[in-house]
Amino acid sequence: MLRQPGFSLIELVVVLAIAAILFATGMPAFQTMISSNRTKGVADSILAGLRTARSTAISRNSAVRFQLVSSLAAGCVLNRNSLYWLVTESDQVAHGNPAGACNLDPFTPPDQADPCNPLPANYPAGNPDCTVDPFIVKKSIGSPYLGTSVAADSAVITFGPLGQLLTNYDGSAKMTTVNISSTNPDAKSWRITVKSSGAIKLCDPSATITSPVYCS
Repeated sequence: MLRQPGFSLIELVVVLAIAAILFATGMPAFQTMISSNRTKGVADSILAGLRTARSTAISRNSAVRFQLVSSLAAGCVLNRNSLYWLVTESDQVAHGNPAGACNLDPFTPPDQADPCNPLPANYPAGNPDCTVDPFIVKKSIGSPYLGTSVAADSAVITFGPLGQLLTNYDGSAKMTTVNISSTNPDAKSWRITVKSSGAIKLCDPSATITSPVYCS
C-alpha cells in the first residue's frame, strides 16, 4: 500500500515541539534586541535635540536652551526624567522657558537678539503675545518607548553663540549627563555627556577605555 504524501500526526507533533523549543530559546534574545533598539532610539532623539540646540545657538548668535519636559501638552513642567524635549531660543532674561506652554507651535525667528522687536511677519497665529512666548525652535516627535527610562542630572542646558555652555537664567543646574536605560536588565544602556565647551558625546557606560564609545 502506497503511503499518502504529507506529514503523519507524530511527525507534525515533533516538528511543532522543535519549533516551540527554538521559539522559547530565541524569544529572550529577541526581546533584549528590541529593548536595546528602543534605548538607542531615545538616546539618538535626545542627542539630536542637544545638537540642534547647539547649532541653532551658533547660527543665530543667540542663547538657546534644551530642556526635558513632562509632555508636549499645555501644562507641561520641566522634568529631568522625561523622554520628551524642547529646544527654545532664550534672551537670558525671561524668554525660553516652555513650562506650561509646550503645546505651542515651533517658531523659527530671524537672526536677531530679540525676536519680539520687531515681531516677524511669519509669527505663528496660534501663539500668545511674543512677550510670553517661549520661542520653541523644535520639539521631540513620537511617543516615548515603554520600558525605557531617562535620568539626567538636570532638565535644562543653555548653549551660547560659540557653542559653549551658559549659566541657565532661571538659576537651575546645567545638564551635563543624561543616562538612558531599559527595564530589561540585559538591554544596552547609553549615556550622553556635555562638556563645558559644549562638546556633546554619546557613549556606552559599559565600554572599555580603548573603545571609541568609552565614557571618558
